[in-house]
Amino acid sequence: MYAGCYLSPLGRFEEALQQTERVIAQDPLNMLCRGRQVRILILAEMYERAIVESQKSLEFDERHISAHSMIALAHFFQGKLPEAREWAEEAFRRTPLNSLAAGLLAGLLKQSGETEHAKKVLTTLRGMVSLGMIVYHVVCSEIDAAIDWYEQAIEQRHPYAAEWASGGFLRPLRSSPRWAKLAGMMNLPETG
Repeated sequence: MYAGCYLSPLGRFEEALQQTERVIAQDPLNMLCRGRQVRILILAEMYERAIVESQKSLEFDERHISAHSMIALAHFFQGKLPEAREWAEEAFRRTPLNSLAAGLLAGLLKQSGETEHAKKVLTTLRGMVSLGMIVYHVVCSEIDAAIDWYEQAIEQRHPYAAEWASGGFLRPLRSSPRWAKLAGMMNLPETG
């Protein structure tokens, strides 16, 4: 919790990773901590390592709910779109009600011109947490829409809103003049 809810929002990713590594060394089968470690790696833009650690999680449990999505995200942020799509499709196939999987796949589909298919996937997000919509709009480079959903996530007090605040892939959001308001809502510095 310290790693994800305190260190990550402040962009102190190395310290956050040290915390998760300590727990994993004591309890290698702790899938919650492994998942948090991968999220921190994604936030810190350590994409290759995030892929490796996600694949380790899949070795322990092939049904790990977020590993496929994290691998897809890592590939997307590296610009490896075919790989990202393959993993995103698998994540969505396995967990169609996972907002991250749905938002990521819908964004990749829209980016590849498959607008109708993207709309179908987006319909699965109705009533779900805003994480999927934030990811969707980030993938589509729709910064103002992503900020709108991010603000909603903060208002709804979703933990990932603060955890993701300093993430490398949210740099375009933090560059917006609207970010100051969001940072203030989370009691974080205006710049990450």
